[in-house]
Amino acid sequence: MNDTSSICSPALVDSVVADTFDRPMTQADFAKVGSRKYVRKRFIGARDTVLLHSDRTSLILVWGFSFDFVPHISGRFTETVRWHRTDKSANPDLRYSGLGRLCSGPREPGATIQVWRGESQLRQEAELSKAQLLPKAIAKLDSVRSMRDLRHLFEFEAREKYFFNFRQVVLAYAFYLAKMGDEVEARRYMSEWLKLSNQREETKKTMARLFEEAAASPLVQ
Repeated sequence: MNDTSSICSPALVDSVVADTFDRPMTQADFAKVGSRKYVRKRFIGARDTVLLHSDRTSLILVWGFSFDFVPHISGRFTETVRWHRTDKSANPDLRYSGLGRLCSGPREPGATIQVWRGESQLRQEAELSKAQLLPKAIAKLDSVRSMRDLRHLFEFEAREKYFFNFRQVVLAYAFYLAKMGDEVEARRYMSEWLKLSNQREETKKTMARLFEEAAASPLVQ
């Protein structure tokens, strides 16, 4: 498949991901839980997650922390409140990529892997992503050794001017603070999330109830 205008099939993409990333992820103690997702659990309440996110024309290497105690809203129209508490359902609430802070740039080498320019280009860009970004991703995840270590990462993101535009991160921070016993700060972020939310009232009430449950049962450190 040498035609640079050829769109690679999903099966080929999965094969290239496996050829490129399976070995280094296994060496870093991650389990492969999907064709393009790897998960590792080191301490209670969180899962290290590395995935190759698809945006139709490319893959984006994404890494971060998925929290058992943080809910998410599934379905644009159904607005079902769900949890991601298993390896298979893990999805990073606090996430990073080579696209820059909160995806605002500058873009790093290997940030995207094109899937529409043929197999040769796909493999080349996957290798670049593995070489340039995967070590950075694993180092970032390894730097967190307990739930408490996550606070400075959240605080850094919260200083971003457009932080509140990233609703899942804000929600995760509110629930994280609640579980860490910082109820005053937790309520401040949760209140702002509810104020800015455009979800249905029923959905917001459910989230508010789950937040109260989180605040009432902080994690034992």
